[in-house]
Amino acid sequence: MALQKFPLMGLLMLLTIVVSPATADGPVCPPSTKLSRASFPEGFLFGTATAAYQVEGAVNETCRGPALWDIYCKRYPEKCKNDNGDVAVDFFHRYKEDIQLMKNLNTDAFRLSIAWTRIFPHGRKEKGVSQAGVQFYHDVIDELLRNGIVPFVTVFHWDTPQDLEDEYGGFLSERIVEALSEAMQAQVVSPECSTALYLQAACLLKLGMEAKAKEALQQGSALEAV
Repeated sequence: MALQKFPLMGLLMLLTIVVSPATADGPVCPPSTKLSRASFPEGFLFGTATAAYQVEGAVNETCRGPALWDIYCKRYPEKCKNDNGDVAVDFFHRYKEDIQLMKNLNTDAFRLSIAWTRIFPHGRKEKGVSQAGVQFYHDVIDELLRNGIVPFVTVFHWDTPQDLEDEYGGFLSERIVEALSEAMQAQVVSPECSTALYLQAACLLKLGMEAKAKEALQQGSALEAV
């Protein structure tokens, strides 16, 4: 009688019976186990990760030069959902707040990337170093350490300096190997050997494969530099 008055209730009860993960022999799914830090090996690090262009913003501060993505997103806004990294989440100005959030989450580590053009605005040391850019990353790393968070640094996260793109095509030239090795000498190797075929929105597949070969050279040269 109640089901006649409330047909929706009857339908919900029927669906509950149909989708119930049980058989005559018992539940199909095993009992869930609660995950905790104890479920992982000793020394396992829980962390968060970002990339400079995705979060920093402040593209005109510390003498930062334009990177490939700055130009690409403004030249082809429809391919970037009419968005860009000019402000992003403003990590440049709010990193202390963000690091406090990491601490509140009880994380152990933070992977960040260093914007190549925030250190070398024109892509090469010989063309000038931004001391303000260097200081920014010093400050971020010091703040992480003060909060008991281990920094992991990605030096190259697909943000090739636009000056090097214009000068010789970036990763389409072997000259990029020396430039990136120079940028990495006091830093660490990029964790993922992939340029995603190097922005195929701008390059043909053949050029993308050539770029992959250049990056393989860069990785080897960077390891020697570190």
